[in-house]
Amino acid sequence: MTLRDQGSPSDVHVFHSVAATVRALAQAGRVVMVGVGSGHITLNMPGGVHIRVVADLEYRIRTMMKLLGAGRARAAAEVKRRDENRAAFFKKFFPDSPLTADRFTMTLNASLMSEKQMVEAVVAVLTTRLRGK
Repeated sequence: MTLRDQGSPSDVHVFHSVAATVRALAQAGRVVMVGVGSGHITLNMPGGVHIRVVADLEYRIRTMMKLLGAGRARAAAEVKRRDENRAAFFKKFFPDSPLTADRFTMTLNASLMSEKQMVEAVVAVLTTRLRGK
């Protein structure tokens, strides 16, 4: 007997519950949500600022090495696993919604920008939006 047989909600049910919560929070306003899924869920809602942070593979592996305190092979495997999980998630829940650049207000490259530079860029966009420009 699986957990699902014992009355646990399906992953689709959980996703729909999370999506409803994300939309409710976004509608309330002045909220920051992390994750590309939240950007897809709120894409057609007015007032949103959707930011994507990307980085080249080498940067991501080095960052994962630091995060895990692991060697290169383990970090590279973890980056690959996360990429595969993310792709499977999008294929399942957003099959007709490709992850294209036009879905984002801006895309920042962590390989080429410091955290401070990225924060300043985001603050500039948010400030301009709040002023209605």
